Amino acid sequence: MSENSICIHGLEDIQSYDLAGYHVVARTQSREELRQALTAVKPHVLVLDLDVPDACETIVEATETLGGLGIVGVTDSQNPQTLVAAVRAGCRQLATKPLDANDLVVAIRRVLNESAGQPENGRVYGVIGASGGSGATTVACHLAHAIVETSEGATLAVDLDFEFGGVARAWDLAPSYTIADIASAGAVDAALLKKAVCETPRGLAVLARPARIEEGHTIDEILVSAVIGCARTIYPNVVLDLPRKLDAVAGAAIQRCDKLLIVAQSTVPAVDNARRLSEALARAGISPDNIEFVLNRYRKSAQNVTLELIEKTLGKKLFGLIPSDFKSVAHALDLGQPITGRNEVYRAISHIARNLTGQVETQSSGGWFGMFGSRKKAKVS
Repeated sequence: MSENSICIHGLEDIQSYDLAGYHVVARTQSREELRQALTAVKPHVLVLDLDVPDACETIVEATETLGGLGIVGVTDSQNPQTLVAAVRAGCRQLATKPLDANDLVVAIRRVLNESAGQPENGRVYGVIGASGGSGATTVACHLAHAIVETSEGATLAVDLDFEFGGVARAWDLAPSYTIADIASAGAVDAALLKKAVCETPRGLAVLARPARIEEGHTIDEILVSAVIGCARTIYPNVVLDLPRKLDAVAGAAIQRCDKLLIVAQSTVPAVDNARRLSEALARAGISPDNIEFVLNRYRKSAQNVTLELIEKTLGKKLFGLIPSDFKSVAHALDLGQPITGRNEVYRAISHIARNLTGQVETQSSGGWFGMFGSRKKAKVS
């Protein structure tokens, strides 16, 4: 069977399209016809209509019938929940209505490239701020560096804040290529991704945000999901610096995360935003086990709320507690260098990195966490 074999389901109008280079081996209308076709001819790609009520169930059944099947969904929906549901079911590429033959061919080529890739063994860690000024990008940058320092696996930091991202700038990098160049190529593969990244002197790979703000508007959630999937085949660890918003792109990235760190400061509004964000993600189907909370810029002497009260509000123990040291952090960012290893901020982020990568440390009361004092003595104000 040709590696370009395609089954078209529920889309009669595609019959007249010229899909140059691809061989349509089956056309089906009912799910029973589809099951028979998948079993008999074993196509490499299924193209189907996402705008019918049972589209997600059809995708799940199709992938269970034929393992490794690439799914391309055709839709005119602009509802992020509909698109996220399709991606969750197994759809990996989208084409929009009214159909354009070139657009459909690009989507088919992308899904074939994904299907031909290596197993996605890498782990993905997302970092998102609960409110403006939480320091999420700084945490993401230094977390990625700490993973490089504390583990043997290569690490990629991906800047998904297409408008105001600063991952490459934090390391004083001048990338020749960005994620926008991958998008313009029309396909994602390991060679292209490796060409697009740049590296810090200490070996952290960085995929930068677009050079121009308007370029970010051309990058969709399917491309982002494909980039993350490809990255997982190359890098044991992938850190995503996420934008502080919930849209289709952020949703696709969060769906790919093994752990999502919500970064907040210890103020009532910030903690409440962190709670609201986690609840919204839970309603969207993200498991609470995949969500952790990190308190950044913590100063015990300046807090009006206790750690116990914060954890009660969040409904979960804090995953990390990063002290406030604006001078040292700002100095490192200005120089494009890591925070010094003796700094308490570095020690706290390194501890988070070890916990994420399975290198759990046992901290004594004199460790970085102990310096904040016993929680048992704290009083709720």
